[in-house]
Amino acid sequence: MFNLYEKKNTRLRVLVTGASGFIGSHLIDLLCEKKYEVVCLIKKGENTRWLDHKNIQIRYGDITDKKSIESVIDDPFHYIYHLAGVMKTDKPQTYYKVNAEGTRNLVEVCIEKKVPLKRFVYTSSAAASGPSGKYNTLRETDECRPVTDYGKSKLEAERVLFQYRERIPFTILRPTLVYGPRNPHGIFAYFQFAARGFKPNLGDGMANLIYVKDLIRALVLAAEIEEAKGRVYLVGEQRIYSFKELGDTISGVIGRKTFTVRIPTFVLFASGALLQTIANITHTRPLFDLRRARDMNYRYWRFDTSKIERELGFFPVYSLRDGVKETVRWYRREGWIK
Repeated sequence: MFNLYEKKNTRLRVLVTGASGFIGSHLIDLLCEKKYEVVCLIKKGENTRWLDHKNIQIRYGDITDKKSIESVIDDPFHYIYHLAGVMKTDKPQTYYKVNAEGTRNLVEVCIEKKVPLKRFVYTSSAAASGPSGKYNTLRETDECRPVTDYGKSKLEAERVLFQYRERIPFTILRPTLVYGPRNPHGIFAYFQFAARGFKPNLGDGMANLIYVKDLIRALVLAAEIEEAKGRVYLVGEQRIYSFKELGDTISGVIGRKTFTVRIPTFVLFASGALLQTIANITHTRPLFDLRRARDMNYRYWRFDTSKIERELGFFPVYSLRDGVKETVRWYRREGWIK
């Protein structure tokens, strides 16, 4: 019987879900530089501005609809980078439908079609591990205790992969706090506040950070290095930054005099709820939202990221200041901040 995947192909073929997003679009840039044959799985109606004029194929499908992705995976793929997911929604069940069940759909289609994968790389989140204490750092081997539906759904997606570990050669990466050009969420709020002359004081919180261009190098290493198969890696700078240091660095690069504003917990939650509601009504991007307020209420996100250094030889090359400089230049050029 003719095997669909016996066709000769001199280039390694890659499928990327979530390719139009912040991290996914940067990954596409790197994969194109490395001369992979790149196919992007996109939902109809998504903005593909970061993908325009790239030497890629765009195919339309929805990971929550298994049949819609069956037609996408009709050719051999050597690598799949699964980044598609939901970061914010006012319906908790949507996190699980997209992040967990969507991952299951994609994995099952690969198995049913006998896709000859070298690696399935899943971009999870440090939120799947959950927050740390004030003085300890969490490792991949520590018990996961996510505190939000987003984090819980990401952990559930990881469990799906482990259920199929004998049939899918996967690697899971849990990025810490990611920042960089094209990011409209999370840490972007710090840049917006600083550009308007304010520096939020959220107390003595701490977190690892990772610049997006460093993260995408880690994703590619996770796919290409054999020893990464079946492993979970936290990805971020080994250095842990205070929220104050983060705010000071952003304010310093932006170059505006800023006034420090102490934000009590109740104001944090009220602001997140209000801005999220306004954004839902106006269909705009919120400066801040309720999920981010919940995350930031847990002030300590301290992780030991040495495992990926030891096993894959991955080291971030961007300092916080250098990464922030590139990010500020991009935000200003695009008119996202002044």
